[in-house]
Amino acid sequence: MVYIFVLRFFSGERLKDIINYVQILLSVGIVVGYQIVIRAFDFVDFNFIYDFSWWHAFIPPIWFGAPFELFLNQNHSSVIITLSLLTLIVPVISIYIYYRLMPTFERNLQKLMEDTAKTKKARWSFGNFWGRLICSSKEERLFFRFSQVMMGREREFKLKVYPSLGMALVFPFIFVFNSLNTGTSFAELADTKVYLNIYFCNIIIGIVVHMLKFSGKYKGAWIFQVTPIQNTERFYSATLKAFLVKLYLPIYLLLCVVFIAIFSFRILPDLAIVFVTAVLNTLIAYKVINNEDYPFTQPFESAQEGGNSIKYFLLMFFVALFAGLHFLATMINFGIYLYLAILLLVTFVAWKKVFSPKIMLI
Repeated sequence: MVYIFVLRFFSGERLKDIINYVQILLSVGIVVGYQIVIRAFDFVDFNFIYDFSWWHAFIPPIWFGAPFELFLNQNHSSVIITLSLLTLIVPVISIYIYYRLMPTFERNLQKLMEDTAKTKKARWSFGNFWGRLICSSKEERLFFRFSQVMMGREREFKLKVYPSLGMALVFPFIFVFNSLNTGTSFAELADTKVYLNIYFCNIIIGIVVHMLKFSGKYKGAWIFQVTPIQNTERFYSATLKAFLVKLYLPIYLLLCVVFIAIFSFRILPDLAIVFVTAVLNTLIAYKVINNEDYPFTQPFESAQEGGNSIKYFLLMFFVALFAGLHFLATMINFGIYLYLAILLLVTFVAWKKVFSPKIMLI
């Protein structure tokens, strides 16, 4: 019925977007929900008395739980009977409305075949700001904007990548809360090194960098061959920067805000180290997985080919290695600052070396 409403008043593009985001939320919800629900048994007391509130009438699972209370516990209160009746009445009414609106729905389905999306050229955007800030040439800024557009508009790319980003956002908190379940208070937690769990957000970097090879519009890859660009390395350099700015940085900044609220501003140097290692992990993932292809030039069907599992585990090993080195640095006086300086130098030199100019032979 939501789809019927959307097609009645909006374009088919909007419906495609809604379907895409529903799939993404379901993918994230299944994984994250499993982690949360299984831990709920540790701190929820199930010996409670149900107290009805008016807003419970808008929660379908409560409707379908009411008949169990009605027949198994012989609870014949008016609330339980009303909720039980809703399990019959609402589905029947919904099916009837759906049946009556089906002809209209079928007529509006043709909107799915129409490309009515309207794009407005923004005078200023964060994408353009970052492009001018971190891209060294006009050509790289061009491909930086191109990569941002591809990541934002490719529905299949978002369907395959955004669930991983959602897990990267949630997993650090899950392991922090595991420490609280052991009896540690927030005050005690703030003085620990549990903040190193933020490295779990870097585990997904290898998966996302791998997906940068694929696109639903891969047949347009010939444009890379005819573009009069001499330094072909700028293609992927700009794409990796676009990934860090558009996908990784928002999640990382949100994690930083929450972790600073928990562990105080003393972890700012540590958070800087995590971000620098994320950039270095991105570079390593590019060399391990994507170093022979242009971005967005392969069909998604080939994304399931074998041989990448070992590479993923290797990239996860690098994340764990950096986390281990970070932990060792915290045990040395001024070790954090020395480690940060070394990482900055290594990352800067490695990026320059990997993306040094290579001439395209035409």
